[in-house]
Amino acid sequence: MQTLVLYLLFYIMTVGDVDLTSEEQDWLFLAEILRDQTSCIEDPAEKLRSMTEWLRVNVKHVPGGRYPEGFDQTSIVTIIKGGYGNCGIQSYNMVGFAQMLGYPKHRVLHHRKRKGAPGDHTFAEIHVNGRWIIYDPDKFLYFTDESDRLLGAEEVAENPESWVGISFRNHGFITMESAKNAPATDFDYYRYEKLGMPYIRLALKMRAWFSPKISEDK
Repeated sequence: MQTLVLYLLFYIMTVGDVDLTSEEQDWLFLAEILRDQTSCIEDPAEKLRSMTEWLRVNVKHVPGGRYPEGFDQTSIVTIIKGGYGNCGIQSYNMVGFAQMLGYPKHRVLHHRKRKGAPGDHTFAEIHVNGRWIIYDPDKFLYFTDESDRLLGAEEVAENPESWVGISFRNHGFITMESAKNAPATDFDYYRYEKLGMPYIRLALKMRAWFSPKISEDK
């Protein structure tokens, strides 16, 4: 009987339409992609590796910034829906997915030939599980060692003849924070990954129940 009551309560709380703000709709759009691509992966570093590969396929490089007319670069969502980007844009995309996974610490390395790098390029490093790791959907994808362990820029630069090593040796890059253009909500991605839309419905109803009511004085 108790189980039936709990089931009915859960059903009442999690079934039905929900009203989402535009930012929440954007979050859900990205969360569905992330869930489809990585729900079977436990390690967040490997989740981001999978998203690097997905972005490489689904966001096409546009040389020289020659985007189609009307292409909207205002957010990760509009970029992914448009299907175009470059190395800087892809760095921001990786940062956005990392933030959804709970890993906001990042840096974006802008390599410039005129500063001593082998060429002009930008990629992101995300701080995951206590380590910096390169994720680069635009060019390199990622770097690994002999045991398939994902590497960060300083580890790659230990080979002074590598592309990254030459840039590091010549101080051919600047480090910057990327734009925070991922939708910010109070939804928890890992709960959504496990429960899907029932979690979203429950979260919205719980928010409505426990948000302080503001009385209107007439």
